[in-house]
Amino acid sequence: MKRLIRFALIVAVLWAARNALQRWVDGPDPEPSGAPWPPIKQAQPDVGPEPVSWVEPNEAGEAPGTHPVKAKIKSGIYHLPGGAAYQRTRPDRCYLSPEAAEADGFHRSKR
Repeated sequence: MKRLIRFALIVAVLWAARNALQRWVDGPDPEPSGAPWPPIKQAQPDVGPEPVSWVEPNEAGEAPGTHPVKAKIKSGIYHLPGGAAYQRTRPDRCYLSPEAAEADGFHRSKR
């Protein structure tokens, strides 16, 4: 009976030593975040490439329908559809939105 108890104690000590050694090799446990492990990858919507903020005018010197904001580099002004000078402006660049033109340093026409 003493041999069985001694054997059980040796097995328990060796098992505890093995676990302690494994924890030492693996390092400390990370802080629990409540998130499942391994992290679940969120599905990203396939939206395609990001639209280009500006394009060159078409062959006729007009803004394409996708980029209606006309900008002149020399003056630093952009024109919106319906503005006083929009029809006669021959753009250097055509922007997707007024915000995109302003991000490039252009300011809105006064009329």
